[in-house]
Amino acid sequence: MIRSLALTLAFALVSSGCDVLVTQATSRDKDGADAAPRPLRASEVEAEARSILFGWRDAQNRDAPEVWSAFYEPPSFDASLPGQSAPRTFDFEAWSARQRELFARQLRVDVEKPAFATWLAHDAGLGDGIVQVTFVKRWRTTGHEEHGRWRLHMKLGADRQLRIVHEEQLSAIPGWEDRTRTEFDASDLVAPVSIQTAWAPLANGSPERSLDSGVSTARLTRLTITLTGADGKKRTFVVTDDPDRSSSASSVKALSSGALLYDEHRWAAGAGERYAVLKEPNSIKVLRRILRSPTDVADMPDEHTHEGDDGDKRSHPWMLQQRIALPHGALLTR
Repeated sequence: MIRSLALTLAFALVSSGCDVLVTQATSRDKDGADAAPRPLRASEVEAEARSILFGWRDAQNRDAPEVWSAFYEPPSFDASLPGQSAPRTFDFEAWSARQRELFARQLRVDVEKPAFATWLAHDAGLGDGIVQVTFVKRWRTTGHEEHGRWRLHMKLGADRQLRIVHEEQLSAIPGWEDRTRTEFDASDLVAPVSIQTAWAPLANGSPERSLDSGVSTARLTRLTITLTGADGKKRTFVVTDDPDRSSSASSVKALSSGALLYDEHRWAAGAGERYAVLKEPNSIKVLRRILRSPTDVADMPDEHTHEGDDGDKRSHPWMLQQRIALPHGALLTR
């Protein structure tokens, strides 16, 4: 059987009033000694991994850094966060310092939709003793909140306990909740309407404390669409946020002709996204597509491009991110 790390750490959290999901402890023979280990079943490995995951979450919500750190295997640990041009990597010392900054900023965490794969499944492609957990993580601190997909690797040690040896952020979306609104209205602007797409720091311009140790100059940078009416009235819409991009403002170059107004893409940490802004008769729309590789940018969208959704089984379809209504028959300039 697996020795339950979650069971061992549960006592520290119970004293704080925290409920922890635990699984079976070590089996013993009739004399009270540890019995010889038997072959592991995937179901009990997954149950223990689930206990680890939710105990890890609860330690963060209970402001228990010592309990949180006990879920890890420091000598073997590495972590990865998306960066502007390359992933940012951490050993356990740097990751722990980053986490303690988050604890100091009233950290709250939730996890949803966990999926488990173990080395016991021959088609999982995992190393011996490795359990992979992917899930949606929602987290907030003072002044910041986001959600996205994360991945943990846990490894079964010689003591037959699972500990976290790898942590990776796969995607980040601003806000705690999922963004579901796609329709926006700018039909009150006076024609002709001009459009500009640009990366810009947060509207209030206040720097946010960086999560990198010793760095305090990072700002959250947003990709925005600004529509300006003939009378000077402006409407600005947020397309996406990037915490790793340079905080200086930079315009996205407008395309010279056709329905495609702007085309912007980025790639970091093995994942990427592409955004396309297209004009329609009485609106503009923003399409988003997940990239398969850094060079996966040849599929130029146009007014006939199919719009998929998260349930679309085709490979990486263009998905409707926003549609912004314009004044009827308005001339759009760029």
